[in-house]
Amino acid sequence: GYHKLSIEIEITPFVDYQHGIIIFSSQHGNGSGDFLSLALIDGYVEFRYGLGDGPARLRSLSRLAAGVSYHIVAKRYNRDGLLRVNDEEDVRGSSVGNMKSLNLDLGGYMGHVPLNATK
Repeated sequence: GYHKLSIEIEITPFVDYQHGIIIFSSQHGNGSGDFLSLALIDGYVEFRYGLGDGPARLRSLSRLAAGVSYHIVAKRYNRDGLLRVNDEEDVRGSSVGNMKSLNLDLGGYMGHVPLNATK
């Protein structure tokens, strides 16, 4: 994911307006530095990434409903990002600054970040 990244995943939320981590990875073990996050925030899908100069935040156009399956596509090329949920219109955005590379030295988490993580 240094310059280019593509994530495709299918999820089915259990409750409306759910919060939770789908995928998270960072540059350092304490969560600092560059990062990548795909999460449900108040029922919306949020794709966030930070390259060092400030984060990008792309949010789905509508909330996800409980019991419905969703196909989520999140892509990043240099500073530019794209988020698509099912057949909704693409949400596009960019990170601020001049940095173009995403440095994720730490592994990643799917579904949650362990409670013993420092951040």
